[in-house]
Amino acid sequence: MTTAEMELQKRRFKEVLDEIFSEPYTSKIALDDDGNVAEARINTKEILDDVQLTAIGYKAEEWSLKAQLSRSGAGIKVEFKLKEV
Repeated sequence: MTTAEMELQKRRFKEVLDEIFSEPYTSKIALDDDGNVAEARINTKEILDDVQLTAIGYKAEEWSLKAQLSRSGAGIKVEFKLKEV
């Protein structure tokens, strides 16, 4: 996979995140050698509602990821990791 294709894949995942979060957030997205999202960390101070929590789970499944939420300072950390087969 070319660098441009990998950047496009990261941008597509970021667009998914933009659909979920309505307030500013920071993200780090890592891809595996095949260009799949292998891991993503999102930090936000946003109060998440039921719709957003459901969307996190749904989008994780859609991208073959598992999602975990935890407290991070004054906010929330959402971690996506590639599901192990």
